[in-house]
Amino acid sequence: MKREKFSGVGTWGDRAMAFDLNGDRKSEYFVPLDCGATGNCIWGLFAVEPVRLLGIIKGQYIFVHRRIGRWPEVITYAHFSAVEGSLTTYRFGKRGYVPFGAGYPINHGNFDLDMQGDSGNKMPTPLERARPACESPGS
Repeated sequence: MKREKFSGVGTWGDRAMAFDLNGDRKSEYFVPLDCGATGNCIWGLFAVEPVRLLGIIKGQYIFVHRRIGRWPEVITYAHFSAVEGSLTTYRFGKRGYVPFGAGYPINHGNFDLDMQGDSGNKMPTPLERARPACESPGS
């Protein structure tokens, strides 16, 4: 965290959400490292056997796509305002999880254009129906 010079409203690193990403029956951990006032966070994705950083991902919500290979795609949603945000897909490669492709703009309102002048897309239905990994969101 010192190397990355995190200094947001909430610089944490004090909790983790366990999730077996690669199906080896060992948990990998999503750790909020730095969070802004609006809910978006920078997350460290870590393995512990052996200990290593699997990647840095950014967003408010994290969706783990159904595993097709050894490591699944991870999709994050970051919001920019009350009516718009963006999805980012992360894929696992030689350098761990890294962003893949351009962001996918989302428009939650009944507006023709988002605040940046682009047409937005509705949140994909599978992501709208995604269930939280925590018993109660926010815990």
